[in-house]
Amino acid sequence: LPVVTDTVARTAAGAVHVRNEGDRSLAVRLTVADFTQSEDGRHAFLPAGSDPRGCGPDIRVTPEAASIPAGASEQIRFHVAGAPADRSCWFLLFVEHPAPSGSGVLIRQRIGVKVFAVPPGAAPGGEIAAGEVSDTGEARSLSFRYRNPGDAPARPSGSVEVRDFRGGLVATSQVRGFTVLPESARRVEVELPAGLAPGRYLAVPVLDFGGEYLAGAQFPFRVP
Repeated sequence: LPVVTDTVARTAAGAVHVRNEGDRSLAVRLTVADFTQSEDGRHAFLPAGSDPRGCGPDIRVTPEAASIPAGASEQIRFHVAGAPADRSCWFLLFVEHPAPSGSGVLIRQRIGVKVFAVPPGAAPGGEIAAGEVSDTGEARSLSFRYRNPGDAPARPSGSVEVRDFRGGLVATSQVRGFTVLPESARRVEVELPAGLAPGRYLAVPVLDFGGEYLAGAQFPFRVP
């Protein structure tokens, strides 16, 4: 999303486009909320202005409601007054529309768009710690804690290399991208390849989070 930050007036503005992919006109309503994310990736939604890392209660959305013809798009603009000039903040823009269930019950569907206001110079960080390899007998996996100490959101992705104690590469597992809020952490679990021969190994996660270096660590384990 395009977000422009003015560190003098402490305002942030941007826009999203909502497209109606259906075959009839779509009535939508736009609202905002704060959100947090736990280490296991679950989100919690809060009233705008209630989370100290949110962008505050003064968020204006234009228009607040729209009727979008089939196949057309609507530009939704937002403006944040009083956004912190020295740190990132964020909120969630909800696009909500009613959808009949076919049984006489009206179900409201909501799509949430994460919006970040990031000051110039802010960057994500990457640290990997507190990892271990567990073996249930049917599957073997690496669990570790990824921390973003920076002041910009991170979306790390990469791989876990399985190496023998001589440093040779034995196998690789991919790590799909996941989101980490600034100054927050996530628990990550990656299934390791099956069929490893008995011996001692290192599980080596290597993640690209968009910074100037790669986040990495190594965790020893044994295959009996």
